[in-house]
Amino acid sequence: MIEKNTKITQLQLGASNLISEDTWRLLFKTLGPQLQSLKLSELNDSFNDETVQEMTQHCGQLQRLKLRTCLKLDEPSLKSISSMTTLEHLTLAVG
Repeated sequence: MIEKNTKITQLQLGASNLISEDTWRLLFKTLGPQLQSLKLSELNDSFNDETVQEMTQHCGQLQRLKLRTCLKLDEPSLKSISSMTTLEHLTLAVG
């Protein structure tokens, strides 16, 4: 699915706990360069600090980021997100 939808600029996923770490990385590598808005909620083990680092490396055009109830995010995620210079809107509710 990811390879067939490379024109997506906005993505919103909730309770996507069946997505593996490898799939998150593939998603960010494939769609990341054109993503402008990303809203993720209710994620557990597979979306962690390392995944956020991948996101920040590949999503250089991201203007809006919303992370809610992502249980495995900690200070390294905040440091990675703070390096994103294109962000205009940020919502974090990670606990």
